[in-house]
Amino acid sequence: MIDSGLKERRPYVILNMAQSINGYISGRDGERVQISSEYDSKRVMELRNSVDAIMIGGNTLRSDNPFLKSDNCRFRIVLKSDGILQMDSNIFKSEGTVIIVNESKETVHGKTIWISGGKPLDLKIVMSKIYSMGIRRILLEGGKKTAMNFLRNRLVDEMYLFIGNIFIEEGGIKMLDNSKRIKEIIVNAEIMDKGILLRLNPEKIGEAL
Repeated sequence: MIDSGLKERRPYVILNMAQSINGYISGRDGERVQISSEYDSKRVMELRNSVDAIMIGGNTLRSDNPFLKSDNCRFRIVLKSDGILQMDSNIFKSEGTVIIVNESKETVHGKTIWISGGKPLDLKIVMSKIYSMGIRRILLEGGKKTAMNFLRNRLVDEMYLFIGNIFIEEGGIKMLDNSKRIKEIIVNAEIMDKGILLRLNPEKIGEAL
């Protein structure tokens, strides 16, 4: 099957998220909480190894400071409007090239590339530029703002949500607002170790946002 992204001259995007039983993707004030089980973490690593790039937003970089480890993935992409990253961030400690998507800067320094997506960032321009760099498949790992913007712009081709066997206290960040009612979005459900993995229909979610 041909990825739909290839026909649109943009990368094929897989969105992967995890939430608690009561709907939270993080703790209070965006505090990172380990939601995925060991089994699910292996699934995520397989996803990372199947794509050309792993993408996160600036808020996730700041709150989680992830390594975004992968055996095969060549690129790490960060969406950050001002283009400023701490050079000791863990993302620079992984193998491969770091792409910083920002509003105006376009330059290359070693294995770090800054590309401009306009002001404010236009995701369709961003994705077109990323495609022109030879990137065909992206794993989008959040956070909420980035994920919702991609869904709203119909730029997600596959979506997975792991519901972990954990309850997070009130005050955390929820994936969707309580006011949203979106029907018939589950494509497939799988009971896993310490949780449930859902494959969702990103088109239906995007329509409701």
